[in-house]
Amino acid sequence: MPDPLLTQFDFDTDYKNSHKIAAFYGTRMWKQGRLVFIECPCGFNRMLLAQICCQGYPEKMPKVTFLNPVTKRPSNEIRFWPEGTVKIPGLSGYQELCLAGTETYARAHGTSPSHHSLSELVEIIINCCRGHAKKIRLIPGRR
Repeated sequence: MPDPLLTQFDFDTDYKNSHKIAAFYGTRMWKQGRLVFIECPCGFNRMLLAQICCQGYPEKMPKVTFLNPVTKRPSNEIRFWPEGTVKIPGLSGYQELCLAGTETYARAHGTSPSHHSLSELVEIIINCCRGHAKKIRLIPGRR
C-alpha cells in the first residue's frame, strides 16, 4: 500500500501545477479534499463546471463528470456538458467523461493506454469546454 503522506504530496504537487494551467487559460479552479472543480467558460454567457474525483490518485485513475453549476450536483443534461460530446446509451445514472487515462475509460475498454497527470487532464478538459478538442464519448457512470 502506498504511503499516504507521499500520495498526498503527489496530489498537492499535481494540483499546484494544474492550478497554474487553469490560471493560464483564465479558468477558475479549486479543490475540496480530493475533488477538483474547474469552472470553464464555454461560448458566450455559458459556464460549465467539471468535477474530477481524485480518490486514490495518483495510483488510481481519476473520474470526471460535469455538474449543474447552480446546484453543484452531477447532471446528465446536455446543456451542462461541452458541445460535441456523445452519450453512450446505457444504465441510468450520471455520465462520466470517457477519456484515455480516466477510470471510466479503463472500465469501458478494459484498459487505458495512458494515465494522464492531473495537470494534463485539466488542460484537456479546459480545451474541450472551449471547443478546442476532439469529440469525447460519455459512458454511463455510477451514482
